[in-house]
Amino acid sequence: MRLFNFFIVEHLFRKGESYFSRNMIDLTIQVYDKALKIDPKNHGIYLHKALALSRLGHYEEAIDTIRQAINLNPKNPVYPLFAGIINLDACNETEALKYFESSIQLDNTYIFARQYLALALLKTKKIQEAIILFEKHGFPLNNGFKSRFLLIMSETKHEIEDKELQVLKKIINKSLVKKEKHFSIMNYIDKRQKDWEVQYKRAQELYSLGAFEKVVEICQTILLKNPNDPKIMKLQGEAYFSMEKYADSETCFKKVKGKLGDDSDVIFKLGISLYQQKKFDEGVEKLHEALNLSKDVDEGRVAYWLGKSYLGKNQIGQAMYYLSRAFGTINNFFFEDEYSKIME
Repeated sequence: MRLFNFFIVEHLFRKGESYFSRNMIDLTIQVYDKALKIDPKNHGIYLHKALALSRLGHYEEAIDTIRQAINLNPKNPVYPLFAGIINLDACNETEALKYFESSIQLDNTYIFARQYLALALLKTKKIQEAIILFEKHGFPLNNGFKSRFLLIMSETKHEIEDKELQVLKKIINKSLVKKEKHFSIMNYIDKRQKDWEVQYKRAQELYSLGAFEKVVEICQTILLKNPNDPKIMKLQGEAYFSMEKYADSETCFKKVKGKLGDDSDVIFKLGISLYQQKKFDEGVEKLHEALNLSKDVDEGRVAYWLGKSYLGKNQIGQAMYYLSRAFGTINNFFFEDEYSKIME
């Protein structure tokens, strides 16, 4: 995604979240559609649009939408989890089971997926299998889960034996809840988890969903025990960058640059972080470095920010050269508008 569009998409994503939290679902979907026109490969927005469609009861469209998220990011266990939930709400129990199992295959530690798998088993009248999972993994402290549980119980109560019913009643009364194993999708850190690789995977997952503050928190926790790991510092820097905390992203990217060397994406974002703090001389230096590497970063994007940096230095000739170079490689309405303003 071209970087100058990144900020527009980020703004639209947050706006959509705000509408969703206020139950303004039609507006939520409109905003997400605008974001996807700019960045049609943003899997996180497809996920959130699917959840909004599901809330309206548009299950078929929601399922199609979340499939797009899965296709774009097939290794993220959150997406099949929510695909399963949407299918469960749409009474597609068989499909729901497949998605929950897929989520567990992607991440064997994903307790929330196992709890929803138990719910789907209950709905398909596989009572004993559901009870075994509930007894092992508990009942999540989640109102949406509880509502689904009660609805399924009312549908299947005639199929459940008295002994099984008593066990399920204990579950709903929380006597079997294992509180230490529950988490929120957007705010989860497994406090007992010693394996920092699992925490890193969670941080990547949360980053894809836009939970940047939580990503920073997880990375800080990991860095206490792994202070020199460059990929953790890079992810933390990217989260700060997405939050527009450019002084912090600068610090992270400089540390990463010293360890990873010629990582053009890191150097590019470091250059932008410096520009945003009006450190134009240093920013120009880093952006030229990124342009020379030109491996993972689009030339037009680098030229665009070089042009703006030279403009900050009041070197108009250099600014126009790089902005023209960028304009020649980028066909985008937003860029054209900004370019015309600068030319004026």
